[in-house]
Amino acid sequence: MLVGGSRGYNALSAARAFGRRGREVHLLVEAKDDPVAKRSRFVRSTTHAAPDIPVDDQWADWCIRSAPRGAVVIPCADRGLEFVAKRRAELLAAGLHPAPANDDIVLALLDKELCYELARRIGVAVPRTERVTSRRQAMEAAKTFDFPFALKPRISHLFAPLSSGPKAVVIRSYENLERQLNWVVGAGLSMILSEIIPGPEGSYCSYYTYIDNDGRPLAHFTKRKLRQYPVGFGEGTYHVTDWAPVVAEAGLQFFSAIGFRGMANVEFKRDDRDGTLKLIECNSRLTAANELVRLAGVDFAEIIYRRALGLPVWPVSTYREHLSLWLPMHDLLAFRQLRSSGQLTTSGWLSSLGQRQVPLVLNLSDLGPTLTKLAQLLRWGRRRPCWATLRNRLGKVLHS
Repeated sequence: MLVGGSRGYNALSAARAFGRRGREVHLLVEAKDDPVAKRSRFVRSTTHAAPDIPVDDQWADWCIRSAPRGAVVIPCADRGLEFVAKRRAELLAAGLHPAPANDDIVLALLDKELCYELARRIGVAVPRTERVTSRRQAMEAAKTFDFPFALKPRISHLFAPLSSGPKAVVIRSYENLERQLNWVVGAGLSMILSEIIPGPEGSYCSYYTYIDNDGRPLAHFTKRKLRQYPVGFGEGTYHVTDWAPVVAEAGLQFFSAIGFRGMANVEFKRDDRDGTLKLIECNSRLTAANELVRLAGVDFAEIIYRRALGLPVWPVSTYREHLSLWLPMHDLLAFRQLRSSGQLTTSGWLSSLGQRQVPLVLNLSDLGPTLTKLAQLLRWGRRRPCWATLRNRLGKVLHS
């Protein structure tokens, strides 16, 4: 049973892997979510929470009343993580097997302020931040930051339903901050001001692992995020697997020091000023790039499943490097932003695409998600100025 997720790329990856092993897959999602995973032939059912009723209550009710006994519950979004962490006792009492984790730490990592505080205590570098809860406090705190800086939610999944944009807002002036605070403060959200770590987009790198009950890491995996959209604070549009021992050492140091157990991912950015890796965010769940990680040789969904059932898991010592995950339409937009600011040339962008590509959605044996995504992209593309320009140019060529 896969819980949470709007875009659902991680849920789709896990559903296909489980389905091919003959396992029944059910999705639990929020009312507004329309994940591509639900169109997969490997998904038995999709349950949408009704609006205006607490999501956790509805998911818990479904789990208790309708879930197959003995099912494994795997979070695929931050809301799913919170649900499992807070409702673990109920899930266990219902005969289910929630993904193993130490719930207090999971909940702490969902809060950026607490996550950064944990890192500071053990000597892991983080961006300079300041928590703000009012307009006046934010304007005063802003005087101690250099422009540009970022305005981020403390808890991302509370911010996401209110913003159709990026994970954070880049603030370039006091007027800009005033405009953003008008709706943020009105929504009652607790936010943080954060310095922006200098460095190119390719400075982002991640470490993945699974730590068992004895504190033993069952896998080590690192990758780089070359680009994201919107540039600065968006979703990754181009990822490449590699092996970065320094990143793995820093990630494992962090998770070991805080006593974490379960599946873990941490993202760093290398600071151009001194070369230090700065912790940006943590995820204790499958990420959007799960298909890349899985095809490289580390199947974290399977590890979680087997650990939840008490089945043996063999440590993963190697994986395939130089595989890439590319989201073409969004990466094109990221490229245009980077080119306009002088950070990337056309030849540089094209040469970066030479890695072997992993399909995120396309699968000839499971075409439902592929056709759904294609329809979404066509609708999205028609609304973009670049799409209209392309159509006009093609029209001139065809009629010349």
